[in-house]
Amino acid sequence: RVYLTDDVVEILKRANKVRSLTHTFVFTNKNGRPVKTIRTAFEGACRRAGIKEFVMHDLRHCFATNMRKAGIHDSVIMAQTGHKTTSMFLRYNTVDESDGRDAVSRLTDYLCGDIKKVTQK
Repeated sequence: RVYLTDDVVEILKRANKVRSLTHTFVFTNKNGRPVKTIRTAFEGACRRAGIKEFVMHDLRHCFATNMRKAGIHDSVIMAQTGHKTTSMFLRYNTVDESDGRDAVSRLTDYLCGDIKKVTQK
């Protein structure tokens, strides 16, 4: 099952109105035929956009990481990605520089929050 935001649904509806589709496929090639393998289409799109060293599997890492950063519970992310074990999920959940900055900022707020309360009295 794939969940879509209202914005994505609206884009797909508009795309359907613009294109004359004789099928139910969302992705088509430049000749209007359904894309048979998304990997080939993805690689071609990256090549045309000048994106290098990015493979389709990287999208899985991005999804898991961004869901976690959005505050989604691990079990929900795992259900979406199909990960059965926490250890496999953790392979895809990337901790990056912004996570480090956020952690220090939150720690500072926590530690200095008490100091601010005392000095404001």
